[in-house]
Amino acid sequence: MPLKILCDKNIPYAIINSLYARNFHVESVPRGAVDGAIASYARKHKFIILTFDSDFANILVYPPSDYFGIVVIRISPPLLQSILKALDTLFSQFQSSTDFRKKLLILDPRGVRVWEKEN
Repeated sequence: MPLKILCDKNIPYAIINSLYARNFHVESVPRGAVDGAIASYARKHKFIILTFDSDFANILVYPPSDYFGIVVIRISPPLLQSILKALDTLFSQFQSSTDFRKKLLILDPRGVRVWEKEN
């Protein structure tokens, strides 16, 4: 079963197209969608959230344990090749939906940082 990824409104089309090329199930949120609605939709439909919005890294507002995965891209400057390389690294380490479940993943120039609540 392909990964289900919900792309926030700030994700460029080139990245969305690269996710389609990987045969992921990809949806984009409509322009103007608010974070709460995005989070609710992702949770209801079992999507991994992909965003540049650092608000989603706030574990008090968006506890990773409530979601099927939150991926926040923190690459500056946000050059397409740097982001695609970081996504390659991410998808080589995390391949199934269970790998993402209940985790906050931060993509930065050093790689992937993972936050998950310890049991």
